[in-house]
Amino acid sequence: MDNFIQRKTTLDLNGPIISWLTQPTGITTCGIGTFVGIATATFPVGLPASYATNTGSLSYQWYYKVGTASTSGLLYDGTIAGLGLTGVSGSGSTTLTVYGTSTTFELTGTTETVDGLKFFCRPDYTPSAYGTGDPITVGTARSTPNANNELDIDSNNIDFIINPSIQITTQPSTQTVGADETATFNVVGIVTGHSAETLSYQWTVNGNNASDGTTTSEITVPTNPTNTKASGWDGGNGGSGNNIYFNATSWTGTRSIRFETRESSGIYHTIVIDGIGTFPENFGVGFKDVTGGKIYKCYPTSSPANLHIGGDTPAGGGNQRLVIEEGGDDWNDMVLDVSGDGFFTKYTDEPTISSGPTTETTSVQDTTSGSQTNELKLTTGTAGIQTVNCKITHPVACNSPLYTNVVNFNVVSTRQIINYEAVAADGIWRGSGSHDINDSSIRFTASNSNLHRSLVIYAPEQDIVAKITMAGAAGGSVASNVGGEGGLSQFYLTLKKNREYMVKLGSSTPPTGGNNGGGGGTFLYNGGTLVAVCGGGGGGGSDTIPPSHGGNGGGLGLAGSNGLRSDAAPGGQRWADGTLPLQGYFPGGQWAVNLQERDPGRLSACTFGQYWTGQGYSACEDMGYVKFHDASGNVVSQSTDSIIRGYKPGLGHRNNGGHGKNNGGGGGSGASGGWGGNRGGGGGGSGYNNGDAEVITTQLGGNSSREGYIIFEV
Repeated sequence: MDNFIQRKTTLDLNGPIISWLTQPTGITTCGIGTFVGIATATFPVGLPASYATNTGSLSYQWYYKVGTASTSGLLYDGTIAGLGLTGVSGSGSTTLTVYGTSTTFELTGTTETVDGLKFFCRPDYTPSAYGTGDPITVGTARSTPNANNELDIDSNNIDFIINPSIQITTQPSTQTVGADETATFNVVGIVTGHSAETLSYQWTVNGNNASDGTTTSEITVPTNPTNTKASGWDGGNGGSGNNIYFNATSWTGTRSIRFETRESSGIYHTIVIDGIGTFPENFGVGFKDVTGGKIYKCYPTSSPANLHIGGDTPAGGGNQRLVIEEGGDDWNDMVLDVSGDGFFTKYTDEPTISSGPTTETTSVQDTTSGSQTNELKLTTGTAGIQTVNCKITHPVACNSPLYTNVVNFNVVSTRQIINYEAVAADGIWRGSGSHDINDSSIRFTASNSNLHRSLVIYAPEQDIVAKITMAGAAGGSVASNVGGEGGLSQFYLTLKKNREYMVKLGSSTPPTGGNNGGGGGTFLYNGGTLVAVCGGGGGGGSDTIPPSHGGNGGGLGLAGSNGLRSDAAPGGQRWADGTLPLQGYFPGGQWAVNLQERDPGRLSACTFGQYWTGQGYSACEDMGYVKFHDASGNVVSQSTDSIIRGYKPGLGHRNNGGHGKNNGGGGGSGASGGWGGNRGGGGGGSGYNNGDAEVITTQLGGNSSREGYIIFEV
């Protein structure tokens, strides 16, 4: 065979075959996945025995597929944002570790979810280099070729499924409501990650799972103290004898004593309760708790004197008298008043006091709804503090269950809360707030920089019998010619729960009164229905001989007074309670605003806002539970939609004061505006009562400020 060349070679003539020792398997995880694939290379067995040396090596590369795609992509170490992977390591080894948190990723224009991701491993046999040593020894191969099957040995395609997580984006917050009022707790939870399942909710109250429904229970509550006979009384009589001294040191526990204080003859007095506080003469009637001690008044040494309850050291002096509760309706229940003899006068040999507190059993209802939703509503008649939180679960979420913060459900005895919303004429939100008039009165005053402000008042917890003080604005002055005062009234009005009451506060700056200083009236509406008006004062005129003062505005039910001058501008017409016509007009008898005529306009008994009337609502009709809308119909989103509204911004004919001529004062606005002056003072606007207000006092004038105001108190 001399024709064949014989040469020695270092190459194994048969390459290895790759096979899997360990196939990788799919995994469901909470963000971290580890996959292992191990292969081996073996050589065929021949005769004579294999002489293969297997001097090559195995390498690995991991790949991905998305969904049902047939194409694959190369994995590499690091972050692969396009796959929703926040970290990859071991992409070229037997062990692949991946981290995934993203919910979706973009691939070739298609949105895919991270749990549609599949991985596989491809082993590769790397052949050894040919030998270069010399001499080459026959039969000692030094290199190994590629594997015979390395393009056909990919691992199984394995799934990488990342379980989702629960995230709370809005926590519930502590709620404080009055008894029998509803508190609402909200939570917003989302699923971060791909999942077809939804979140489930379970609210807990005081650590116990809540359930929907209404339950009735019996509770024991304090009641008003009852009158009991008092022992240990020792007192003076008609200026002689001992000073009043009531020994209550034998009491056990806390007693409640009823007080009434009032002013008399300009002498002011206070009640001082040691450890509790000091109460002025206009404290009114109330109950205060006292624990033992003494009630006494020593011989007067100074003025004014104080009554002390409890403690050991008598103090004070002065001319006062004390009457301890006698019962009945004679209004002498714990009265502090003036007595000219310098002593407390003993009015009964054996007086009674109000002691207690006592208790009674009453039924209360607890109502729960939404206990397994993201919004829980709780209502109870029992005052106190309870804890609330929510358990959020998901069938496969890694962090299920997840609990919200624990917050308080604070129920207080029904309060006399007044809420308010202030909105400018252009619909711009001016703020809101809440005030308990049991604590103190609340006052709202007009602002010359925001004349068209709408002030919404409502009682969110209960009907409130409010004492209201209301005043129109005074007119402007010219030199020594003084503008008339705004009308002033006090009255009672029941503010119905969750009902809109609108206040429009007068000012001396146009357009609320007539041109040249007419003061604006102050107006109170129940929804769209006018309830009460205090007229604004007329503006002062330019003439000095005779004086050209503006007329005073009228309080509720009173006509405005005339401006001063020989041809005096008449004040606004009085309208009897409930007789004001529905449709008003501007000065000169015009439906639209008129800034020229001396003769005044008249207020509309209900409001004719263009937007709401265009929706089919009559002037006096309510629109139901809606948010506040400005005159153009734009919703003021910050306002509440949980009250009944009826006011229709846009047209009420409040700018009805006549306009001054020849530098005469403008007329005040009111139910009917005052006439504008001709060089002289303008007439005052009239007041009005539709009959709902129970008038305490009403008068011409009374407010010398150029800003109207309204005060709410118990």
